[in-house]
Amino acid sequence: MKEWWAKTSEHLFEQFSPSHIGMMGVAAAGVAFITSLKDKLVRQLEKFKWLRVALLALLLASEVSYQAWTVSAGVWSVAGHLPLHLCAVASLAAVVALVTWNETLIQFAFFTGVIPPLIAVITPEVPYGYRHYRFWKFFLHHMSIPWSALFLATAKPHTITLRAAFKVYGLLAIYALFIGKGFNPATGANYLYLSQTPNAATPLDFLGSGRTYTINLAIAVMAMFLGQYCCWKFITQIPKKTGLTLPVFFRRVLVS
Repeated sequence: MKEWWAKTSEHLFEQFSPSHIGMMGVAAAGVAFITSLKDKLVRQLEKFKWLRVALLALLLASEVSYQAWTVSAGVWSVAGHLPLHLCAVASLAAVVALVTWNETLIQFAFFTGVIPPLIAVITPEVPYGYRHYRFWKFFLHHMSIPWSALFLATAKPHTITLRAAFKVYGLLAIYALFIGKGFNPATGANYLYLSQTPNAATPLDFLGSGRTYTINLAIAVMAMFLGQYCCWKFITQIPKKTGLTLPVFFRRVLVS
């Protein structure tokens, strides 16, 4: 237990090791399971209160325990350990949405909390292997975020619209402006990875550097939101409308 909670560990993380592949499998299974509940959640939401509570507990335990670990390890800092990265903000939005069912927070959690944490599961920025707390915190947190976001969207599908995608993009742009122009320069932080890409190899590495990186990041986020919206509509509408062709589907997406 002492080694598991220690500041460092000799058991380093290896990408695509059996433990990493196992975590990716669990993440994918959770996404498939929650997506498969789309019809049942709408009609029988109260029957899945246990799942709502479990997701809420996972999110809260992940963030609270991480803050406790950073303090106990003596590494906590304003520049590195506040929950201001995109996944952390999506996590907080999901926590409040799971309690309140606030539509804006459901939309924010859905558009920001599915693809980024799943990419993080594939390309994790985690230093230690499964014998250390950081491994379990990272993967459990980054799995529970998309699970929670999909649960919220599946339970309240009417909240996920094309207009919502643009609304969340606007909210995220305002937040990024505050972080990028105010908080990061004042504290020397790199929240939202606005100054540079993560240490781990991620798709952000293909976006260039400097001003080009910022512009490409903004375009990539918009493309991600629109692509995610189209995929979501396709998944939720195809089973209900037999014979629905792709051209007809995309026309319906654009007018919804």
